[in-house]
Amino acid sequence: MKIKTVKISNKFYFIFITFLLILFAHRSLSYLSHIYDGGHHGSLFQNALEILNGKLPYKDYFSQYGHFNDLINSLTVYVFNKDIFGIYINTTLFYFLSVFILGYVSFKLSNIYSFFFAVLILIFNHPIPEYPWPNYSAFLFLTLSVLIFNLKNNYQLFVSSFFLGISILCRENFYIFIIPSWIFLSFLIYIRYRELIKLSYFLFGLIVPISIFFIFLNLNNIFDEWLRFQMLPFLYVDAYDTTLTSLIKNFFIFFSTEVIFNLVEKPQYLSILLIYLFNAFVLFEEIFLKKIKNIKVIFICTLCLSSFIVSINYEIFRLYTSISLGLPIIFYRLHLNKFKDTAFIYIFILIFISIYSFAYYPSGNVKFFKNINFDHSYKNKEIQYFKNQKWTSDKWNFTKNFQTTDSKIFNRCNIEYILNLTPNAFILALSNFSRVQNSHIFNDHLGLEFPLFFQSDFNKKINKLIIQENIYIVTTANNIKILKTNLNQYFELESISFYEGKEFHYKILVPKDCYQKIID
Repeated sequence: MKIKTVKISNKFYFIFITFLLILFAHRSLSYLSHIYDGGHHGSLFQNALEILNGKLPYKDYFSQYGHFNDLINSLTVYVFNKDIFGIYINTTLFYFLSVFILGYVSFKLSNIYSFFFAVLILIFNHPIPEYPWPNYSAFLFLTLSVLIFNLKNNYQLFVSSFFLGISILCRENFYIFIIPSWIFLSFLIYIRYRELIKLSYFLFGLIVPISIFFIFLNLNNIFDEWLRFQMLPFLYVDAYDTTLTSLIKNFFIFFSTEVIFNLVEKPQYLSILLIYLFNAFVLFEEIFLKKIKNIKVIFICTLCLSSFIVSINYEIFRLYTSISLGLPIIFYRLHLNKFKDTAFIYIFILIFISIYSFAYYPSGNVKFFKNINFDHSYKNKEIQYFKNQKWTSDKWNFTKNFQTTDSKIFNRCNIEYILNLTPNAFILALSNFSRVQNSHIFNDHLGLEFPLFFQSDFNKKINKLIIQENIYIVTTANNIKILKTNLNQYFELESISFYEGKEFHYKILVPKDCYQKIID
């Protein structure tokens, strides 16, 4: 009778946690549907549209994160009839499934209460996915890998390693910490069992998806383009005028000195610090102090500790899709602790900080979530891509004004192409025209020349089309300077004002002949 009662109690926790996550997921979708972000959201949405239009990554468009994530987005965007809401569904589902899985892993390593506390800690500190970024999809496959990992079952070892490979394909720079962790774990598996067959299953798990991806690259003759994109992390470091060593140093200085003194304004970081410290201690303990080593725990600790390298700019969403993987280890270690009072203190601190974090920063300490104007946002069903978005009138007016102008050019001028020199990728999605640029946007903060590293023939192509008067240009006042050609035959047809943090004026430049046809 006692066993039956425990089972019912566990079911209650599962049901309650599932309900809680559904509630937070619904809230997340509501927030994301209110965001107008032509840079981050627009770029990933445009990537999904490019795939649906039969374009190749790296060669035809700027796929800077991971093709598999873009592929997943394209499938849901297709299902939602090319509505951007499809990528918000993905991001929300990826994140909250990851939270559920980490809670479940905590339960398996400890007890049912750990399940509940782990979920609360994660969703109270990071309640809403910040961007529709591939970090969330990559994180889901990382958590699945940890969940499925089972040394006693060769097929589960294969699938666990397979998900590590998928995680890399979602967010390609994750290979920086996944592959070293995978090699280290392979070594431990062999030392523990001395079985080549068991080791082979784990090794081939990661090799299979990566090999399929390389076959895809070679079949489409885009391996060289992909290889060029592997320079991205170094280009980012150069663009921000720093070094990798400096970033790593600042990361550890921040967490060792500043986190404690910023609890009021940045409470979310304390949970990450505690997770990291626990994982460092437990990894040392498992490897050097225990005769019988828990390989799964070592696996989690290794991934957690090494993943700091993809979050060295310590943005909250990066930390909670990497280092938070080690949260179950806290419950695992405290569950082993014979001193229950000490365990209670640690859990109390984590829960208290998490409740405080959510009470004072319910939108996750993300500035643009705080600035949402819920009262004056509304839907507009006229535009296929944004039927589920709730934007303020200035965003809708800009969108409609641009579409109207683009349609005039399309109907009256003999032009085939558009050039978008703005930080807004929605421009390309809304236009009737084809594009020749690989990068969907041009940003000041990375330098205007940044995208040209991946399209060396950019100016040559654009100059040719400008001479032929077969392209029209949308640009900010500053970004037009990237063009190294004469624009004497181009006239400003219109200037559309747009506010996104600050006011922009998007100038629309068309050839003289086109200009005359429209104004006459």
